[in-house]
Order: sequence, then structure tokens, then C-alpha cells
Amino acid sequence: MARHIRKRAGPPWANYLAAVAAAVVVGGCQLPAQQAALGEHEAGAVDLAEALTAEKKAFAEALAHFALAQTYEVQRDYERALAAYDRARQADPEYLPTYMRMAINLLRQRKGEDAVTLLRELAERHPDKAQPLIWLGSVYRQKHELDQALDIYSAALEIYPTETALYLTTADLLFQLGREDEALAQLQAGIDAGARSAPLRRVRGEVYTRRAAGATDSAVRRHWRTKALDDLEAAWAAAPNDTDLLMALGDLQLQADNGEAAIAHFERLLRRDPTNALALERMAQAYEQQDELESAAGVLEQLAKLQPTNARVFMALGALYETLDERAKAIVNYQLAARAAPQEPTAYLKLGLLKMEDEPQAAITALETGLEQRPEDPRIWEMLAYLKFNEARYADAINAFRAAERYTQAAMDRPVSMSGNFYLYLALAYYYNRQTDDVPEVLGQALEQNPDALEAFAHLILADDETDRAEQAIPIFEALYAAYPEEWAIPAMLGYIHSFREEYEEALDLLDRVYNGLQDHEDADDILTARFFFWYAAAHERNKDYARAEELFYESLERDPDNAETYNYLAYMWAENDMNLEQAKTYVLRALEDRPDSGAFIDTLGWIYFKQGRYDDAYREIQRALDKLPDDPVVLDHMGDIYLALDQPDKAIAKWKRAFEKDPDKEDVARKLATHDVDVLKETPPDEQAPDEETPEPDTDECSTVPDDPVEPGEEPVPDDPVVPDEMHNGETNQL
Repeated sequence: MARHIRKRAGPPWANYLAAVAAAVVVGGCQLPAQQAALGEHEAGAVDLAEALTAEKKAFAEALAHFALAQTYEVQRDYERALAAYDRARQADPEYLPTYMRMAINLLRQRKGEDAVTLLRELAERHPDKAQPLIWLGSVYRQKHELDQALDIYSAALEIYPTETALYLTTADLLFQLGREDEALAQLQAGIDAGARSAPLRRVRGEVYTRRAAGATDSAVRRHWRTKALDDLEAAWAAAPNDTDLLMALGDLQLQADNGEAAIAHFERLLRRDPTNALALERMAQAYEQQDELESAAGVLEQLAKLQPTNARVFMALGALYETLDERAKAIVNYQLAARAAPQEPTAYLKLGLLKMEDEPQAAITALETGLEQRPEDPRIWEMLAYLKFNEARYADAINAFRAAERYTQAAMDRPVSMSGNFYLYLALAYYYNRQTDDVPEVLGQALEQNPDALEAFAHLILADDETDRAEQAIPIFEALYAAYPEEWAIPAMLGYIHSFREEYEEALDLLDRVYNGLQDHEDADDILTARFFFWYAAAHERNKDYARAEELFYESLERDPDNAETYNYLAYMWAENDMNLEQAKTYVLRALEDRPDSGAFIDTLGWIYFKQGRYDDAYREIQRALDKLPDDPVVLDHMGDIYLALDQPDKAIAKWKRAFEKDPDKEDVARKLATHDVDVLKETPPDEQAPDEETPEPDTDECSTVPDDPVEPGEEPVPDDPVVPDEMHNGETNQL
């Protein structure tokens, strides 16, 4: 390209003559007709020179040298260009553009100080002109001497106080120097001085936008966003076709949760350019912010047609259709996302989650397809592990969990902590796969990862109320205790399990050890919780140490004064022992405020009335309890006692027999029946139902040993309370 330009430029003298001719026109000279008709160049040049005044002749000569210098610049011969500009300056020292071009060529030759000297001399000769100062400021900027540049531009502003560009330049220098508040003040000064406000407010609006984006406090963020909107709206009023301003305003309104205003700006953009992908994306976000999800999906469908290989658009569409409960469309879009970006794992994970409930095998297939593309992706392996776990394919789940662990550590090139529930579910997988020897080590890792893992593990394996599960859990926790003797949560949990198994001496031995060991210990508050004292008290109550049990129940209430279970248990303990009956009634009524439909709590209230001799009130409440817990042996036993007190022994015997059928280990019920000459061994087998009584379904949920919903990687487990049972029956703790 440079060679082409030089070839067409011709010899330097040709440009020189052309410049002289141009100077004649600029100078306004008129040639006599006879001289214009001369055919020879020499004669014409002589007569022309004679016709020019001295001043115009100097200007013409300067212009000729200037043009010659420009020719050298095109040829990148900057040294000769500088010499030609210098001759132009000598010919006409008042032709100011020459100085600017000389300064540029001096900078090209790394002679910045010479450029400064040249322009300073020019500025001193023309103290009333701003242009020399502006050029000098530019040289300082080229030299990265910003403070000097700022001083020079400020001096130029004193000469030309309404020049918008000077305010913009000085503000920019202040921004670069880290003096942002001074820069904003400079922009305001320009507005106050009468410079064009739109460009100044635009720059200030952009600064306010950055401040809003960087603010952590919502009130501060809102303040700067409002100021930014004011400035940018004013700038847009002066330039309504400026698409950059429209986009900035739309984004600001979007950030301010003004979805309707944002949509209006994006619509203006799209009227100018319907294929503006960024405007379509932002408008979809604005519709979503307005909760107009169908409109948002429609806009993204347009964007998907414009960008059929943009996986991000399909992912956004999939998420929208998920929210709209259009599962089929969500699946299609996640499949398109996977096709557009097969190496991106998120689409496979989403497909796995969507198909998990209704099509577990299809979910597994989707994840396995993802592994074909990314065989070492730990996220896909982990999700696959949860799916295999949910399908009770525990051996496969263990392999997938271990692959996820292996690839995570390989990717990080070091051992890493896995996501929140990883080792908890791996421990459960080993447990359900009957590899109990592996459980303590993994459960220890789960404990290091999540302090609540022990409780979650115990809850999940004991939730179905199987005593053999509790028996299997004991050696696991004992091994864990041996491995982690300083973890006080382990013996506490082991004590709860022994209490669940009605092994109260063992429970008390462990809970005493925890309680005594944590006196004045830094971890005391973490272990000696309301729940701990609840179970500690319950174990003492079962061991018939009622005074100590009462003290510990009060300790529990100090830590959790709103726990309905504790109020009920304490009230029932008093009622059973004919103690503090009025206080017991107050406590159980408080428990019923929290859980008015609890059959166990209602039974406690009825039993207190029975102990007070208020048999009609007792009958009413116990009948309400039976409506909710028709097969509960304790409530049936209580109703039998009430019938006897009401002098209806036949009905009493019928209830006691039902109670004994439901719990043949209740020796006190057997004694009552024997007192009334009922031989329980000859009565109806326990599994048979008396024909004259209906048994409605109890209002308690059955628990599954395998959680219905796997926990996604990175989430915390949210099990039911793993220690306090859902339905504490008056001190009959039927699950951990």
C-alpha cells in the first residue's frame, strides 16, 4: 500500500508547484489576462512572484513546504518531513498548523522534549489563543505526563471556557489520575459554564453507572443508579438515535427493576435493528423480571432463530420453560443446548434433573451421554451417583461417587473437599450396600465436611422405625467414636440411639460422659443444645430419676423456649406421677398452641384431666386423640382407664384388649385385663382387627429409608429433625 501511494505521489517539485498555485487562490490574487495566456512556466512563475505581496508570498512558500512535508510523511520519511515543516515555519511563522505537524514528527523521532519546547514557545507568542495550549497538552499526553497535560488543558479552558471537548479532556485526565470526584466536578463546571451538557452528562452518567455496579449497599446502589439515569436520559434527549445510549439506559432500568422502562428502550433498539442479539437477550431478561415469562420465552425463541448454535440461549429457554412447567419444551431446549455445545456439562445435568422423577433411566442415559463427551467431569459423575442411589443401585452409586471424587481431585491437582452432602450419601450407599465396615471412615469425612452429617445419617437409617437398623448403627458410631475421640457429637448421637433402643443405662453413661466432658469446653454450646438436654432428660425420666429429668428439661427450655415437644414431655411426666398438674396443663396447652392437631399432645391434656378427676373432660380429649391416633396403644389404654372411671367396664376391657393387641409388651395393660379375668393368651391374635371398630388411616407420614429426592451437588441436606421425632407420644419415643 505504501509503495502504491509513493508511485502516485510523483516528484516532490510537482507538489510544490501545485501548492504555489493553491496559494494564489487562497491569497485571492488576480492575474492579468495577458500573463495568464503565457505558455511558458518560467515566465508565468516570474510574473506570479512579482504579483504577490511579500506577506502572501511568504504564506505561499510556507504552504508549498507544508505540502512537500506531507508528501514525505506519506513516504514515512519523517526526518525530511520535519525539515520541510521547519522551512514552512521559517517562511511563515504565523501559520500555526505547521507547529502541530512538527510536534508530531518530533514525537515520532522520540524527541518529545523538543516538541514541548516548540509548542511552549508558540503558546508564549500567542497567549490569547487556546490552540497552541491544546497541542501542547496533547504532547504531554503522548508522553504520559498527565499532570502537566492537565495544567496545560486547564490553562486553555481559561481562554475558551465554553469548549465542551476541553472539559471532557480534563475530566478524562482526572479519571486517569484517580481523582474521580474532581473529574465529576469538572464535568459539572462545564455544564455550569454553558458548554454542551449532553456529552458531559453522558460521561458523568457512565461514571455513576460504574459506581452503582460497584456498590454493595442497596441504598447506595439505588442512589447512584438514579443519578446515572437522570444524566443518561438527558444525554439521550439530545441524541435520540444513539444506540449505545439506548442500550445503557435499558441496562440501567433493568438493574433498577424497572422492567417496563427497560423493555421500552430495548424495543426502540430493535425497531432500528431487529437482529440486535444483545437487545433481544436483555429484553427477555426484562420480561422475566416483569414475570411475563411467556413473552420472555417468545423473545428468546427469536434470538434462537438468529443464533441457532448459541447454547446459552437454549439453556435460558430451558430454564424458562422449566419455570412455566412446560417440561417437554425445557427438555427439547436442553437437548439443543447439549447439541450446540456438547462439551458443556450443564445441559446434561439439567436433563438428568428433569427426567429424574418420571424417567430415571432416561435421566441416567442423559448423564451417561454427557460422560461420553466429558468422561472426567466430576459434576456429571456426582449427579449420576445420586441417581443410582435413588434407584437403590448402591454399588453403582459407590463407583460413581468415587469417580466424582477422583476426577475432582485430579482437576484440582490436590485433595479437595467435596460438595456438602457428598460423603453423607456415600456413607449411606455403603450402609445400604451392606458394606458397613467402610461406613465409619466415610462418615468421618462427612462429619468434617458438614457438622450435621451425623444427625442426618442417623435420621435416614432409623426413620423407618426398625430396631435392627438401630442395632446396626451402634457399631458404626462406636468405630467412629474410636477414630474421632474428640468429636463430642459422636457419643451424644450414640447415646440417642441407645435411648431409642430403650437401653437407658448405656444412654445415660454416654450422655453423662458428654455432659461432664464439655463443662467449660469451647465446643459446649455446639453440643449441649436444647436437643441434647431433651434426650438427656428423657433418658433420666425412663430411668425413673424424675427430679433430674425435670432439671434437664428446664435446661432444654432455656435454650429453646418455644419447643412444643419439651413442654408436652414434661407435662406428661408430671401427669404420670401425679405432680404439678396445673402447671402440666399450662405447659401442654402451650404445646398445643404450636401444634393444635397433635394427637399425642391432646392425649396428654386428656390424661391430665383424668388425673384431676375431670372424667368428662378427659373423655372428650382422649376421644379427640383417638380420632387422630386410632391404633396408638397408649391412647387406647388411657381410654380404657376413663371408661372404667365412668363405670363402663366392658368398654374399658375392649380398649385395653386393643391396646394389648397393638403392643403385647405392655405389662400394665396385661395386669388390668387379668384383674378383669381376661386371659390375654386366649384372646384375638394381635394382628387381627376387632370387627366392630374401624381403623382410619393415622395422620402420620411413613418414612422411607431412601430419600425421595436426591440432594444436588453443593446443596446442604434438609432432612426432617433427625433427633426429635415428628410425633412424640407423651414420652413414648418411637423414633430417633
